[in-house]
Amino acid sequence: MRQSVKLKIAGIIILIRGETKEFEIPISKGNPEYFRFSNFIYKGQDRPQIMIDVRVVARLPATNAGSDIFISNHFDNNEEHWRIKKSRRTFIYRSLLKDAQTMAFIRNRFSDVRVYLLPWQNKDRIRGIQDITFNLLEIILINHMAARSLGIFVHAAGIQDLFKCAVLFCARSGGGKSTIARIWSRNSDAAILNDDRVILRREAKGYSIHSSPWTGEFYKYLME
Repeated sequence: MRQSVKLKIAGIIILIRGETKEFEIPISKGNPEYFRFSNFIYKGQDRPQIMIDVRVVARLPATNAGSDIFISNHFDNNEEHWRIKKSRRTFIYRSLLKDAQTMAFIRNRFSDVRVYLLPWQNKDRIRGIQDITFNLLEIILINHMAARSLGIFVHAAGIQDLFKCAVLFCARSGGGKSTIARIWSRNSDAAILNDDRVILRREAKGYSIHSSPWTGEFYKYLME
């Protein structure tokens, strides 16, 4: 049986589908990842702009096609985190980190995605939505918006005051974004949109900022 969930992030509707016995969608409050996605679950009837099909397989597809266009190394140990290749009109995402082995074929300007995951070595666990949201879903959304001039991700804390005005506090990692969010949360009635990754979109009468599931150290606001 296939199951699915729709997320709505910064106005972009994303449909994620997978086999029930292989891939768990966290839609219940008992799931530890629920708080991260609950504010973004979409139950409307509008068609999704991004379609993601997830399969858990015994072996990742073999392909040497394409050329590398981006390689990400982890800042802690410089180990390769993931890479993206391009072959004609298809982008190929691949991560070989332990317990995160993933391959995805991304087409139609980052709107049609087929993801392949290896199963957990621990047979008591199954794959879940968290296995594609870090970092694959973020990469898909960033590029989907960029290809259509819909918006950009900003490394910042986003605060909305009582007058509905939004403020961004931009900084590099360790620069105090989560601390700023804590201070505003503790000492004001302002709404904390996000303490790490905010989406900025241009509207007819200015700009708007939106939260995302990708947070820093302070994520209490997601559970309220």
